[in-house]
Amino acid sequence: MIQELKKLNREKNKIFIYPIIILIAFISLLVYKVIHIKPDLILAILLLIIVVLPLFMSYFFIRKVEKILVPYVLSQCPDWKMIVSVRKNIQFNKKDQWNTELIPPKEIMLSAILPIYIVPIVNVSFFDSLTLSLKNAFSCDNDSLTKAITQIQYISKAERRRGEPLLQFYAGIITIKNSKNLGSITYFQTNNYPNGTDKNIIKEKSELELPKIELAEANQHDIDVYSNDKNVAEKLATPELFSTIQNIKQQFNSYYVKAVFYNDYIIFVLRNDRWGFLKYPTFSIQIPLFKNIDYPLLEQAVNNFKLLTDLANQAPEFTKNI
Repeated sequence: MIQELKKLNREKNKIFIYPIIILIAFISLLVYKVIHIKPDLILAILLLIIVVLPLFMSYFFIRKVEKILVPYVLSQCPDWKMIVSVRKNIQFNKKDQWNTELIPPKEIMLSAILPIYIVPIVNVSFFDSLTLSLKNAFSCDNDSLTKAITQIQYISKAERRRGEPLLQFYAGIITIKNSKNLGSITYFQTNNYPNGTDKNIIKEKSELELPKIELAEANQHDIDVYSNDKNVAEKLATPELFSTIQNIKQQFNSYYVKAVFYNDYIIFVLRNDRWGFLKYPTFSIQIPLFKNIDYPLLEQAVNNFKLLTDLANQAPEFTKNI
């Protein structure tokens, strides 16, 4: 592992060293008039060296990080395996692509998970206007329950009025197919958003409109409760669930966390930021730019993933009162 880390850090340094060397060489050739090209082409080449080349190299670097990071994390969580690594798009109108067992069924995703602010304009097919992408998807079948951890991106292809931002939904989805069917739909969502949260994220609503259930303890934990069965909601509303939801929100710095109990499915939605430059979203770690990757960073990835797997494993316990 030490040799692998050293190799990774050497590769990371190339992201900045190689473009600088190429840039210096190119400018030197211009100064000595070895090459004769038009000014516009010179600017294009400089832009390519300064911007495009580092981004291009960073992609391959992240792939190399994955080849070391994922096996190391999964060695600490042997019941889990990676199913999707690179980005995979799921088409809403193709059943064969939807049946991945890595996310909840279509009716749950469209009604209770994905927000309704992304809607098609006139003359645009509903299915053709939506794109759902998976990245870093893991699954586990160690106790006869199907469990999955997946990072998703959800956007609309429909045109928007000029000046309107493209609203995109990024989230970690923990899915558990429970052995107990509650025969109801209930969800809990945190309402204490971090400072500076985009107003569109705060306003996100699912298509499923359920009556709001007022519970004193839920209000104390800054959690809203919605259900079509008040009796089920009250039995699910345990202090353990409330503290777990808020702890996971804080640990992963999520905008909000939503726990959905939909018949025999239990789903946790961690609404987070977009996939970023040198960022590994599922493990919630930022690859450092100007310092080496070290063991503490790897251990942080392990601890974060263990927290997600522990949540998936303990989820059926939240239905013990029913």
